[in-house]
Amino acid sequence: MFKKAELDFLLLIINYGVVVKKIIYIVVTLIIIAAIGFGVSKRIASEKSGKSDKPKHNVKEKKSLVKVTTTKAVIGDIPISVNCTGTARAIRSIEISSKVSGTVKNLKVQNGSFVKKNSNLVSIFNENIDLSYENAQLDLTKAKIEYGIEKKYSSNIDNNNSNNLDKIADINVEDLLNSSDKDLLIKHKTGLYSKLMNFKKSKIDKENCDITAPFNGYIGNLDLVEEQYINRGTHCFDLIDLSEIEVEVPVLETEIANLEIGRAAKLTFNAFPEKVFKGKVKHINPVLDKNSSTCKVVVSMENNELMIKPGMSATVSIEGTIYRDRLLVPREAIIVRDNRTLLFKVEDGLAKWVYVATGKENGEKIEILDKIKEGDEVVTSNHYTLAHNAKLKIVNN
Repeated sequence: MFKKAELDFLLLIINYGVVVKKIIYIVVTLIIIAAIGFGVSKRIASEKSGKSDKPKHNVKEKKSLVKVTTTKAVIGDIPISVNCTGTARAIRSIEISSKVSGTVKNLKVQNGSFVKKNSNLVSIFNENIDLSYENAQLDLTKAKIEYGIEKKYSSNIDNNNSNNLDKIADINVEDLLNSSDKDLLIKHKTGLYSKLMNFKKSKIDKENCDITAPFNGYIGNLDLVEEQYINRGTHCFDLIDLSEIEVEVPVLETEIANLEIGRAAKLTFNAFPEKVFKGKVKHINPVLDKNSSTCKVVVSMENNELMIKPGMSATVSIEGTIYRDRLLVPREAIIVRDNRTLLFKVEDGLAKWVYVATGKENGEKIEILDKIKEGDEVVTSNHYTLAHNAKLKIVNN
């Protein structure tokens, strides 16, 4: 049990702690009230002096002009494209093989060489072919001499009014034949025909020893080296005409009715994704593939700069159905906000937010069905964050 004196001391300490807490609370409260009063007085003084701590960028934005480009809505045609993919190929490409056996001589080309039509590209040496050709020439010359002698002798018999026909009893029917038939018999008799055929054959073999270009083009897939022995039928190289490129694409049967030969096309290649090449429909296969329900369509394009190589992957966009006399704006004029289509029309230098209904569209143009008329000026750039009634600075080139 505590003594009375100890209890009195303990109560004194407790009362002292309560008093201290009250004092601290009062002091903190006074500090907060003073701070609030100071802030309010400063704000009032600032407002009276016309100054503000808020940034002025909002005011500046209202006064600044937004730079945009614009164009006018026009009446025009909008083609709906048929899009497909294919692989580039040369307009002409052939594999050239040797028609004779022999040793490679005078190889004048390499991969990538451009050659002109009828130019000599390589020679194949075959000694047997050379000897056969020379023998055929000699045999033909001998046959020509015999033919000339026989023809002259036959002519002399005719002049003797058949008194000497008994001398050529083996051909006693000559007097019954006209001159061309008689000449034919003489050629056969002297062996001129057979010698002539042998000569022609040996001449072809001789000519085949020289490989020439059948058309202008580039050499590819060269498989020859000098002094190499090759057999007849050996692949030598490919000759490729790159002046024009073709891309064969499959078109669905539901879209083929919208195409026709000569229709314009645009081509892009994976190797040049930013460049668009112009072409046209060259062929339309009249037969559909029953498995894929597609029709093969060939699109061609000029390749004067030789940028496109056979085998490159291409995306082709062919003009399909053409819708005439539609109100059109560029595709970039349209934006979508809250799942609604809109554009900005320019009125008195201000951007006017206009919700519109759209119709037919392709990659470049879109049809406008309401609220816009021909000649209205619409914004085509820098409009994704543009506000209604924003002041504009038009910077069209």
